[in-house]
Amino acid sequence: MSISPETGFYEYARQGLDRTGDKPAIWFYGKSMTYRELFDRIDNVADHLYRLGVRKGTVVTIHLPNCPQAVMAIYAVAKLGGICSMDHALTPPARLRENMERCASRTLITGDHFAECGEVDFADRILYVRVGAHMGLLYQAGYQLKNRSRRPAGAISFESLEGPCTQRAACPPPRSLAQACAFYLQSTGTSGTPKTVMLSHAAANAWQYDVDDYYAHVPQTGRPMLCVLPLFHGAGLVLDMHHCVAGKMQQVLMAKFSAAEAVRLLRKHRVEVMTGIPAMYEKLLAQPKFSGRTLPALRECFVSGDTVPLDLKLRFDARLDPAGGRHFLYEGYGMTETVTAIVSIGQAHDRRESSGYPLPNCRAAVWQDGKILPAGEGELLLQANTMMMGYLDQSDEDCFLADESGRWLRSGDLGRIDEDGFVYCLGRLKDIIIHNGYNVLPAQVEHALRSAPGVQEACVVGIWDPDRSTQKIRAYLVLKAGAERPREAELRNCCAKYLPRYAIPGEFRFLRELPRNRMAKIDRRALEALP
Repeated sequence: MSISPETGFYEYARQGLDRTGDKPAIWFYGKSMTYRELFDRIDNVADHLYRLGVRKGTVVTIHLPNCPQAVMAIYAVAKLGGICSMDHALTPPARLRENMERCASRTLITGDHFAECGEVDFADRILYVRVGAHMGLLYQAGYQLKNRSRRPAGAISFESLEGPCTQRAACPPPRSLAQACAFYLQSTGTSGTPKTVMLSHAAANAWQYDVDDYYAHVPQTGRPMLCVLPLFHGAGLVLDMHHCVAGKMQQVLMAKFSAAEAVRLLRKHRVEVMTGIPAMYEKLLAQPKFSGRTLPALRECFVSGDTVPLDLKLRFDARLDPAGGRHFLYEGYGMTETVTAIVSIGQAHDRRESSGYPLPNCRAAVWQDGKILPAGEGELLLQANTMMMGYLDQSDEDCFLADESGRWLRSGDLGRIDEDGFVYCLGRLKDIIIHNGYNVLPAQVEHALRSAPGVQEACVVGIWDPDRSTQKIRAYLVLKAGAERPREAELRNCCAKYLPRYAIPGEFRFLRELPRNRMAKIDRRALEALP
């Protein structure tokens, strides 16, 4: 059993180091590091940051891809009681400036992945990371050929912080950090508008603590996990990185997802578990070498960040176990406001067509006709120890409801909970299409369209029709490689098998690929803006 989550993020991660210090902590493109080496470097970085003025409450912007230095920086800032403001590694300078000003951050940790790094003039301190520094020599040479950004004048080399700090005694970690803010995470908010989530140390610890016994049937220590979700994302930060470090698992880190490279790493390291988004798993299925025969160690693949079509789950399971009977792809449901998934399919609760069952110490309900109900259909409500403190400099009153059991987070998602407690996410409330007075759920229409011959992907949006004063239903489709374009009559017939007449799209358009946002989710707003 893990130590109590009511402690600092760094202290929680350090648990058990005296017993597992020589276990592999991180493998990063040809080079590995033990847990003792990792925490020696974390402590050194913390001492240097303390000398540079980082204290409890100091906001440090971390603008890095997945790499060992990002892991070191996060835990070092957390050790000092600072706040890690997590930013996408590809955020351009103008947006980065806005984010840092909004979060009152004057310290930036960035690196040579950032082609425009030389333009940064909005930080008092810049710590510059050579992302390839902890790669093996061959990988490092290849990386340096592709990344030639200019180091800003006055920037401090992050590598110089990894060695011992001799100018001052080691800094003592501040006390009483459990309820203090540890992270700023960017979210679209429960209302669909961009917001900054504030996450406490205890909340960031709670997920690993709550699932520790839930996954007790699987040995954790030393277990290899492929970590591809970016650390700026709640699932990458907590479900991947912190879960691995606190449980002393081995992180096989990928700075950028490549399906071919992922398959090679899964095989080389005999990876047992990974987390990804649906688009990543679709790309893995397109790899001929992705199979149960070549990847016998792979046991569990979790999905975060988006709902998963049942068809994808079935195809994925069949690829890894053609004989049937075993499940490998496990859907989860959650939000940045709850850090990561708090509802999940697992070996103990596996209903393939659902989004999952609440994890330990997590609850789900529905808001229906002004009532909080344990089952039924309505807006999904969530309760968990991982819940956010609130939004930075913004009111969060509209996203919470309360009853005798405490506060419930309003998800903004339409969902259903059955009598057994399984949760079914039906789609964003703001994405519902109102066509001639009828509510149309895009996810249901997309499911029907994916059953049509030759259709690989489908996305359905509502387009305002001023002539009829309603939304018309438009479907965007991507075909499988080599497939012939189906006739519209065929598509409508496929839809008619699953949908009422009013939900069948009136327009069909074909694209080579669907637009996606920075998290590789389909960008519905971009499709709605197409003429």
